[in-house]
Amino acid sequence: MKRRSLAGAALALALALALAAVGCAKKKQEPAPAPASSALTLTEIELTRGKEACAAYQQQACEAAKRHPERPELAEACRLAPALEDAMKTALEIAQYPESTRRDVLQAQDSLRKTMKHCLEGVAKLAGQ
Repeated sequence: MKRRSLAGAALALALALALAAVGCAKKKQEPAPAPASSALTLTEIELTRGKEACAAYQQQACEAAKRHPERPELAEACRLAPALEDAMKTALEIAQYPESTRRDVLQAQDSLRKTMKHCLEGVAKLAGQ
């Protein structure tokens, strides 16, 4: 009897090890595309305001740089301002790309919001100059 239970235990252990080996050898799958529920959560109004804010920031930064040539930070802001619109376009494309993962979509949305915030704060800061 003892030999039979020992053999059964050995068989169970061998089976468990074989299943573990098969599980470990299984190739990792690519992440699934973002589900439809993770579609862009920004409204058209928010996007329009963000684009307008970035365009206004670019215009105001360059005007301020012309008015105050002694302030190199304004010239730098003018030089870098077009990149904000490009950053928004890229993030929007990623967020709307059907094969983007949910994580990519959420990160792109976060990037969009941060870029729009930077533009809005920049406009407010430059308004006083």
